[in-house]
Amino acid sequence: MYHLRYNIGDWEYQCLDTLYVFSEDELNNYFNQLYPNGVDDDYGAWKAFVNSLFDLFTNQLVEFSKTEIFKKIPKTNDFKFFCIDHDEDIEEAIEHMNLVLSD
Repeated sequence: MYHLRYNIGDWEYQCLDTLYVFSEDELNNYFNQLYPNGVDDDYGAWKAFVNSLFDLFTNQLVEFSKTEIFKKIPKTNDFKFFCIDHDEDIEEAIEHMNLVLSD
């Protein structure tokens, strides 16, 4: 069900951009700070770092949704917004957003 609706490559109008919060060098630096002696576990510290960023971005999106600017954006009645990790399914992203919105 979500495959076509959220596949922006199939949209007639696209006005999207990618924002890289960290450069590749910055990410490598963070990684090396977390693992100065090399990786010795299941990347738990890295996953925690990524999850903290994901939560931050999700919460900021929720805050943005409360602004007048967001309210002025034309949307359908069933419009949904969410943050999604590149390895995540749409269903997981929507579920995560619903959890954040219900708090």
